[in-house]
Amino acid sequence: ARKSQRRGERGGPRAAVNQKSDVDSMEDGAGGGRRTRTPEEEDEHAVLSVRIATEFLTHVYLRAHGSMRDERGLAQWRRVVAGILERSPASCRWFLAWIRARPQCLHAFLQRCPSMDARDTFASIVSSALVSATRHDDGGASAEALLSDPENKDRAAGPLLRGASETSKAVDRVLGHLARHVTELLRARDTFASPVHYFKVLNEYCKLGPGQALQLLRFEILDLVKEFIHVVYTMPNRAGLTSAAPELKPSFELFSWLLCACDCEQLRTDFAVVAVEEAKKTYRTLERVGDVLEDSDEANGVEKTAPPSPFALPDTNGGFKGWVTYSHPTTGDDGSTNHIGYLLTRSTQWWGLMVDLACDDDAMRRALLHVCWRWEWPSYVATREIQSQIEDEDHMEHMHGYLRLMESLMALDDWAQERRVRLCLEGPTEVQFPDGEKKDAPHLQAAYDAITGKTGGKRSGPMAASGAIELTALRQTKYSARYVVCKWLVRTASRDTTYREYTLECLRRQKKDWLLGLECLEDDRHRYGAPQLSVVGMERSDSTPGSAAQHPGDEVDYVVNRGRELVGE
Repeated sequence: ARKSQRRGERGGPRAAVNQKSDVDSMEDGAGGGRRTRTPEEEDEHAVLSVRIATEFLTHVYLRAHGSMRDERGLAQWRRVVAGILERSPASCRWFLAWIRARPQCLHAFLQRCPSMDARDTFASIVSSALVSATRHDDGGASAEALLSDPENKDRAAGPLLRGASETSKAVDRVLGHLARHVTELLRARDTFASPVHYFKVLNEYCKLGPGQALQLLRFEILDLVKEFIHVVYTMPNRAGLTSAAPELKPSFELFSWLLCACDCEQLRTDFAVVAVEEAKKTYRTLERVGDVLEDSDEANGVEKTAPPSPFALPDTNGGFKGWVTYSHPTTGDDGSTNHIGYLLTRSTQWWGLMVDLACDDDAMRRALLHVCWRWEWPSYVATREIQSQIEDEDHMEHMHGYLRLMESLMALDDWAQERRVRLCLEGPTEVQFPDGEKKDAPHLQAAYDAITGKTGGKRSGPMAASGAIELTALRQTKYSARYVVCKWLVRTASRDTTYREYTLECLRRQKKDWLLGLECLEDDRHRYGAPQLSVVGMERSDSTPGSAAQHPGDEVDYVVNRGRELVGE
């Protein structure tokens, strides 16, 4: 009897499911449809839904064995929770308050959890809560208010804004928790603890706009992510992963966004003044130092033109001023040695890191080009590092990255473009020093001495590297490297770009070296045969040396003949 009653009087379980309840019948009779929930009820249901989902995920699902989860199920959970948070400000406030009351959950699921998919899921939910809360009502009020003081003159006020809404305060507090956790994590020197997922959350927040980037700058996230990248590059064993790991991409993007949110003009001018003072100790007269004057000529009435960096964070007018400052080596402030301004002006190791990462990662390349915009000195250091790496490179698949980065530097259309092209293709300008030795251009040499503390002597490493044209003519250059560089030079001089004429001028000025390089390339081809195109690493088709009719650019003969035509031979 009970079974029959449960199944329904008119047959089977489906009949019982399809039967209307008394409440539904009353609603149909009253209004002909279901009653619409009030906003308060919607918030109550949303909070309850997020609470149930959060408790289930953190206590059961994300803690279960990996065999009990699949990517499809995790994606559905992320999508459902993100949808609720996006629709309901109350659910965002509840989740952020839950995070604040349980900071150990951040530690457990963003850092210590052994399952990568569990960490990714929890990081996705936290970032969804921050992003949705910022977009709701006035959740981003604190970040937007900071734009009234972008130089952060009142640092004592801290990142929090008085009088802000509860949603805005909740966002600020969670950001503070994340910043403190990352700081403690980096100071702990723990091999098995990585802040990758913390930076993944902060990267999604930073993408919201300039106000959020400025807020992260006030939390000193730029210095934290810079320190982590340095550890990953120099000590991958302690970091637990290499710089090529795909999970590092959000960290690189966060560093790039924050650095591109800063204006480097003050750093450039302060450092250039120091370089000039150092150079005056050796030279009575100096050439016009472009890093101070740019393309202006006050004596002849030519005003300075300073367009903002095209790589700067949008809506920041070239970047926020005052966030990247110069630390003079005589100040004795040891704490400033970890600041990004110190690394950009006085750390050759950091520039080696930037160049290596920028060859493979678009975000790091954007950060490097942003710093080099209208600034000759970092362009000089980066180019010399590229040339040094090309000389020592044994794997041709890496050659393309170095040449692509060099071409990106040449393409910067500012006052220093011609100098960059000449530096990339011809090497540093040699001048006569008082002792009769030939060394680099005076103001750049003085700046390099100021960074390294050296006062002369034979240079090694990046300072001894050759320009691209001279590299093709060196007998010790490997066949595959010579072919790649020659083909790159021919292509660069043939394409319609802003730096094509500068490239042709360099080839004509170093015509002797260029023709010698082409002759060496011919000799190598006769001695070793066609180059192994599969390991060249350049932009190329899938052709083989036998398909020269369809793809003449892949043939040594075409490169040699075209290269001679470019210089009138």
